[in-house]
Amino acid sequence: MDASQLAEPVRDRFERLSAGIALYVETGHLTRSAKIAQVSRSVLIRQLNRCVTLADDGRLYGWAGLLHGMRTCDYRRKKSPPNHNDNDRNGHAGAFTQFLTEHPEIQDKLDALILGRRISGEVAEARVSAKTAWSRLCGWCFDAGVDQQSYPLNTKSQGRRSVARYIDQLVQRSPHGAVDTRFGENAAYKLRFGTARSSPISALAPFDIAQCDAHKIDCIGTLEITGPVGPQFVPIERLWLIAYLDSYSRCVLGYSVGITTQPSAQTIEAAFVAANVPWQPMEASILGIKYAQGAGFPSGLIPELAQCSPCVLNLDNAMQHYSHVIAEHLRRRLGCIIAYGGLADWGHNALLERWFKTLETRGFQRLPSTTGSHPGDTRARTPVRTASRLGITYQQLLYLADVLCANYNATPHRSLGGQSPLEVLRAFAQRELDAPLLPALPAPSWNSPALGVEIVMPVVRGSIRQGRRPYVEFGGARYSNENLQSAWHLIGKRIVVHVPRDARTCDAYFSNGFALGELTILHSGWGRYAHTLEMRRKIQASDDVKVLDDDPIQGFSRTLATRVEKRSRKRPNKISHDATFLADLERESGVTVATTTAPKRSTQEPHIRPLTHRLKPVVWKGR
Repeated sequence: MDASQLAEPVRDRFERLSAGIALYVETGHLTRSAKIAQVSRSVLIRQLNRCVTLADDGRLYGWAGLLHGMRTCDYRRKKSPPNHNDNDRNGHAGAFTQFLTEHPEIQDKLDALILGRRISGEVAEARVSAKTAWSRLCGWCFDAGVDQQSYPLNTKSQGRRSVARYIDQLVQRSPHGAVDTRFGENAAYKLRFGTARSSPISALAPFDIAQCDAHKIDCIGTLEITGPVGPQFVPIERLWLIAYLDSYSRCVLGYSVGITTQPSAQTIEAAFVAANVPWQPMEASILGIKYAQGAGFPSGLIPELAQCSPCVLNLDNAMQHYSHVIAEHLRRRLGCIIAYGGLADWGHNALLERWFKTLETRGFQRLPSTTGSHPGDTRARTPVRTASRLGITYQQLLYLADVLCANYNATPHRSLGGQSPLEVLRAFAQRELDAPLLPALPAPSWNSPALGVEIVMPVVRGSIRQGRRPYVEFGGARYSNENLQSAWHLIGKRIVVHVPRDARTCDAYFSNGFALGELTILHSGWGRYAHTLEMRRKIQASDDVKVLDDDPIQGFSRTLATRVEKRSRKRPNKISHDATFLADLERESGVTVATTTAPKRSTQEPHIRPLTHRLKPVVWKGR
């Protein structure tokens, strides 16, 4: 114990008692020890007993028991409760605790009411106030036969202040059971942290632990449709940003953007694909927003870290993370352990969640079409109408997301000793004396394809009698090549097909892994524009594709754009689900979104479209 800050009289008393007790414990001479402590022998023994008393946390009080005024046991009132003639506010110490001890049934009801537990015959009230608890206590007192002449009803406040103090004491004694009920789930979750216990698993080097999660950005974008009256900006749903972050270096290794109501497993997998594909800066689409010096991603700036994977991947309990694409294909391809967090356990990916907040406050929440961080945020003022009026397109949001992520990687962090995440990874990759063993991915094979590849096993069809050469059909399109067309013996058998993100071509293999080569679409309009297999299935499920066999993607986009344009005229400030799908179709395939009656677009249209509300350059603050 540190006694240097005690007042001089208190410190003298403490030093005398501690010296006497130490001598008594060592020698057993009580009289000589009491003389050194300058107290009687009984006082010395009493002070020694205080030192060896157990505290509430199970530890001994130790030398702190010698401090004057230090309580080593709970106060218990021995005097009878105040009578009806005692109107003085003094002399009521311990009376309420004494009352609850004498009436345990009232104490049980009061505890249940405060902690949100169900009382027999009653419905539990959420976050009961001190005033309500006191009024209920008065009712229980009458039911128990406590009259107005007895405590606590005979006092001036009738125990109201005592109930308020009791609530605070009960919450402090059992915080894990009371905080959730009284202050919400978020406060109860935070209570789990700050226990001075180290995490059972922590990153000691880059790529030890990675985190991945999806975030819905706080901003509204639009899709530009060329109609008979010119360009029209239709609001779409908020974009999803899926980020893949290294826990040790805080570096964003890759990300993907989903233009959909809910991100699919393929969109999440695309974030890992981006982390292993050489990064290139996007073409500028917002004036005043540009890449910082040295900004970018490891896949484009640090060649030594190409095709690296983490040892442990932290995911939350989103339904997409339990899909076969993530739980099996991604895990096997990366060769990592997937650690799923608990339900509503945002601390499992705390670094990534904090990064999402930084991304919003430094970027999307500064746009005029922001939705704000919460319903009461004053920054959110008619975001849908503002996005349509100013023409804030989803392409501009994609560019802003890429710039923000790239600039973040080049920003120094206080937690990294003033280094940027890219500098930490670069130093890790370029060490010479104790060169690390980089966790590189193996080359893809027929049974372990690259990320972003979907595996299908169709049956080879064809007929030599009818003159139909062998082919396979899936997703509403037929595929074949010269090798397959001459393999008549494969008819009726299954082969393994690897379908990449651009489903116009795919790679075929025998069941033993022998390559059949690249298959292409036969005599179909599906081969004109790039598209994913998932997108083709959505188009085929629509009722608008039945008359669009010649060019299904272009025809579908025009038909859907015409419908979106007509509906947006009636409700211009309404978010369109069809426009959201069209935006995703335009980004994937590059098809021009225009109505059937739209005039031809000018080829002199500028590439850079400034925002009406010009943003200042983003300045990151080190954390």
